Amino acid sequence: MIRKSTFLLLIVFLLLIGLAFALQQGWFEKSMIEPTPTTQPFLMDGTPEENLVSLQVTENNLVTLELTKQSDGIWIITQPEGFQGNSGKIAQLFSSLYGLSPTSVVSANTPLEPLGISPDSMKINITTISGENIVLKPGGLTPTGSGYFIQVNSNPAVVISKYGYEGLASLLQLESILSATPTP
Repeated sequence: MIRKSTFLLLIVFLLLIGLAFALQQGWFEKSMIEPTPTTQPFLMDGTPEENLVSLQVTENNLVTLELTKQSDGIWIITQPEGFQGNSGKIAQLFSSLYGLSPTSVVSANTPLEPLGISPDSMKINITTISGENIVLKPGGLTPTGSGYFIQVNSNPAVVISKYGYEGLASLLQLESILSATPTP
């Protein structure tokens, strides 16, 4: 007859054998998969800033602001005429533009009107040295309020950061890029 203590000893022995087998097979080791870094795409990928020659903002088919790069690389305000631009603010505008990165892509078959992208809405037309036109069409806020819809050329709309776009939109206003007028 098997005593109770012998039975418990047998169970402990079988558990130890099972534990030794599991350790030998590596069942308790954490897998050491090396993470692969991925780069975040930017809205203006593929077009270096030095290749830009003009930027034009239109609203309701009227030009509200136009910047043109001179041969010496300095950006000037050409529309409306007669205004002196602050080179630091203009540099900040392009830095903001190139800092925008899509957080998600909207399905290609989604209509643009509900996203706030319409023919009469604001357009940012950018021209490169080669004559290529890049058209950015900002839309409305996302339903969660965390970003804005924007379409680049005829690609599907993407969502960009709310704060990134609002910073850019404020710099696309004439008043924000004017040089300070000295006070007499």
